[in-house]
Amino acid sequence: MENGWPTSALIIGALSMTPQAITPTLFTPNAHAVAFSPDNQLLVSDVGLYSLETGLINPAINGTISAFNPDSTLIATYQDGHVTLWNIPHAEVGPYPLAQYPLDGLTELGFSPDGSRLYIVRGGDVQVWGLTTP
Repeated sequence: MENGWPTSALIIGALSMTPQAITPTLFTPNAHAVAFSPDNQLLVSDVGLYSLETGLINPAINGTISAFNPDSTLIATYQDGHVTLWNIPHAEVGPYPLAQYPLDGLTELGFSPDGSRLYIVRGGDVQVWGLTTP
C-alpha cells in the first residue's frame, strides 16, 4: 500500500490545479491494462467493464488488450488466447459475447475510424477483419 491505496490498483481521479489531493472517482483493484471508450463513459480493464459514473458493470468483459469501436457500442478484447467481441448496450445482461475467436500472440487491437474493420497486430503482421452487423 502506498498513501492508503494498493499499488496494484487503477485509480481514476479528478485533478485540480490547486495543490490538493487527488479525489478518486473510480477504484478498480488489481487492474494492469485499460482502454477508455471514445464517449468517455466506460473503461474496460483486465478485471472488468466499468462505468466511469457508477462503477463495475460486468467482470466477465475484460482483456489484457482491448479497444472500443468509434461509437462506443462494441468492445474487442484479448484475453487468454481469444479475441472476443462484446455488444455494449447489452453488457449488463450477462457475459454473452457476440463472437469469440482463438488467436495466440496478439499484441494490439484497434477499430477503423468508421468501425467497419478491426485491426489486429500479431507476430509483426497486421490482420484486417471486416465487421458487419445483422
